[in-house]
Amino acid sequence: METISNRSAISLHCPQWLIGLRRSSALRLLGKGIERNSKRLIHMLVMWFVKPCSQVDPASLNNIHRILLLRPNFRIGNALISTSLVLALRERFPSARLDYLGADTTSILLQNLPLDHLYEMSRSFIARPWAYLKLLKNLHDQQYDLVVQIGRGSFSGMTCMNSLNARYRVGAGKWAKVVCNIRVDLSAAKHAYDRPMAVARTLGMSCRNRPFYATTQQERENARLRLSTVSLSDGNSTVPFAALFIGGHKDKRWPIECWIDLAGKLRQAHKRIIILLGPEEVSMGARVREALGSGVPVFDPFPLRDFAAVLQQARLVVTPDTGPMHLAVALDVPTIAIIQSNASLRYAPRGDRDVVLRQPTSGKVFKTIQAHNVWSELSA
Repeated sequence: METISNRSAISLHCPQWLIGLRRSSALRLLGKGIERNSKRLIHMLVMWFVKPCSQVDPASLNNIHRILLLRPNFRIGNALISTSLVLALRERFPSARLDYLGADTTSILLQNLPLDHLYEMSRSFIARPWAYLKLLKNLHDQQYDLVVQIGRGSFSGMTCMNSLNARYRVGAGKWAKVVCNIRVDLSAAKHAYDRPMAVARTLGMSCRNRPFYATTQQERENARLRLSTVSLSDGNSTVPFAALFIGGHKDKRWPIECWIDLAGKLRQAHKRIIILLGPEEVSMGARVREALGSGVPVFDPFPLRDFAAVLQQARLVVTPDTGPMHLAVALDVPTIAIIQSNASLRYAPRGDRDVVLRQPTSGKVFKTIQAHNVWSELSA
């Protein structure tokens, strides 16, 4: 697969000034308000002056040789949610060229999917509009037959779709009425994982009901080597352990005191655990290490694909509503999700071995782990 990139590397480490801005509730609310009102105004103007797009029957799809999947989103979870549709499209059109337009911060997650070309959208396009226009021209020159937007459709995604002049344009949401000639009904999609399934059904395809992620043999070997430094692997196999991910956006975080108390309870129960810190939680590492001592390994952030390979080795993952939560689901690792709001329930794992807890105490999470069928495997 060829990656058309605007940057050479992905880093999980954030500058301190950027972390400060991201943690500022006032600035976040102001930015979201400006963005929301701007999009409403643009949408109102577009709907006033532009006629709705004529519809075509999805059953009429023919001569599909080039496909572009649009998901220019900078969040790990949203990128992963699209992966099930990649697999469905490849199965339905095995000989077609299948390309993907994603974000430069998350495209690394898509490297082992059956894609031919991976294009990247960057936030830097705001300051470099000529780079965005160059990307649009490149995409336009590919002459796609089918362009598919996942979810309810972002303004940037629909703008891109409209410029490509594909024969079939598939999408949902308020922009689809203007841009798409095949509209997806998402009214029954109550969960985020239902959205790619709804797109697949519209196109007459079946679709996996959860994200998908594949690690390489080398990544798995590197993960076992990393775990061998804390006596959880001999380099060839890994002993069962639980991974606790401390991270998430401000309104999705679980208090650090709760994490420390939970890890302490698990250590006292002689269970094997590791703690993985998010990029914005590195500063908390000293506090966690001091509270738990040397008996609980605490890892600072490392590259995203290496992180995923370590997560795959775990028997159980405990995490808030974060990108790593979706990674664990995509890797089919049993997950206990700690949810802080009802809005997060739309993204929570829903597998048979997954558990969702709403604003739990550390004691509640401990009892949930204790009741899970992997409990006995975690004994040191």
